[in-house]
Amino acid sequence: MATNSLLETKKSILQQFQGPVCAVATAFNDDGQLNVEQIVDYARHLKMIGVKGVYILGTTGESFTLTFDEKYQIIQAWYKAIQQLDSEMDNNNNQFLAIVNVTSMSLNESKKLLKLMKNLQRFNAWALLAPIFYPVTNVDQFITMIKDISIDTDCQLPFLYYHFPDRTGQQNFELETFTEKALKCLPQFSAIKFTDTNIVRMAKMQRKFGKFIKIFAGYDETLLAARTVVNINAGICATFSLKNCVQSYLKILDSIDQGNLQEAQNYQQILAEFCQQLQSNGNFFSSLKQCLNDELSSTKGLQFGRPRMPVWIPTNSINEKF
Repeated sequence: MATNSLLETKKSILQQFQGPVCAVATAFNDDGQLNVEQIVDYARHLKMIGVKGVYILGTTGESFTLTFDEKYQIIQAWYKAIQQLDSEMDNNNNQFLAIVNVTSMSLNESKKLLKLMKNLQRFNAWALLAPIFYPVTNVDQFITMIKDISIDTDCQLPFLYYHFPDRTGQQNFELETFTEKALKCLPQFSAIKFTDTNIVRMAKMQRKFGKFIKIFAGYDETLLAARTVVNINAGICATFSLKNCVQSYLKILDSIDQGNLQEAQNYQQILAEFCQQLQSNGNFFSSLKQCLNDELSSTKGLQFGRPRMPVWIPTNSINEKF
């Protein structure tokens, strides 16, 4: 298959995708070391509870706490796990979506990760967050950076922009301006992970660009609004490792399709209250991992450990030392 044809085929898969994508967690052993041995079983669990794809090395995956070698191991482990899922599926057309976030403070590291993905062609897309700490000052700088990564790696995988202003700060350019220019300059640009509670902005983006790029809702609390107000039918969320959360989202989609708004609102309320509960102790990721450990240890034998510092810092650690 010609390179451009391969890119267009993968872009089409993204555009037609519907349903839940899990922003997967990264498992650590009791000593804090990386554990990739259970990823195949983790992937099987996600498929069984209704997840349609995975978003690897994202915020939930604690990517900024990982070394390059650890990221490399995770990508390879997920590649093998997805291949295993493919071999176990009866319908090859129902492909399990796999997106890898290659964001790093070092662009050379991003390039190395993307070159690895290029060789492991089962992945559907690569993702990138706007620069942290050293922010770009205008949209042209950001697009130049993305072009440099994609050209240097000669990667013909679709590109997903990870829009997360709460983590990167409000960019020095409008998302609409970036999207207009990126569509002209970046053939790989195919999707946005919209991790932003601004529903007006989400609706504007979907209305103007929905025919050209796939927009994924990125917050559990906005899934109903994304479907009803904006007509977005896919989400990439942190809680989708848990069966009740995945089922609640699928019920939201089904209820809207059946014209039952009240039922959809009830399921959205379940998700919102659960997310509020996870944040009640001040650390969403610590609470989420504890839920994963509690729910999946006894039923699936999966253990995720605790988040690494500085994602999670024990409040009693100072008292123990002094």
